[in-house]
Amino acid sequence: MLFIWTLNLQQRKDWSFLRALKNIPFSPKLGMFMITKANMVTYRGPTMVANTLHACAILLKRSKDWDWFINLSASDYPLITQDDLLDTFSTINRNLNFIEHTSQLGWKEDKRAMPLIIDPGLYSTAKTDIYWATPRRGLPTAFKLFTG
Repeated sequence: MLFIWTLNLQQRKDWSFLRALKNIPFSPKLGMFMITKANMVTYRGPTMVANTLHACAILLKRSKDWDWFINLSASDYPLITQDDLLDTFSTINRNLNFIEHTSQLGWKEDKRAMPLIIDPGLYSTAKTDIYWATPRRGLPTAFKLFTG
């Protein structure tokens, strides 16, 4: 089983961390890629989706020899050890899909589709949280919404 890692570091000011990171031997032969020109990411906003799609695009460009994309952040650790993850994924069917895909929005219609959300990560270099604008909008009708 091959693990392919794409590491995206936002504009960090922790210089000791960055110096230590430079000593890690990132190697495409080992399936490790570094996104050197990272975009600003505001968690819970559209920049998070854009960043995830960017990482997927890089991985698809570099290698098609992977089966799953798992988006993890520092808050996910210690979720499971790498050995346990490797053992789990080596025993399950590679055709499984862990993504829910439906147009039945339920509670998500009111909580996720109708608010107007402004993501400063789209226009600012300073890291700030998303802004929930008022008033709320009606449910969009120009396209069908799906969730996953």
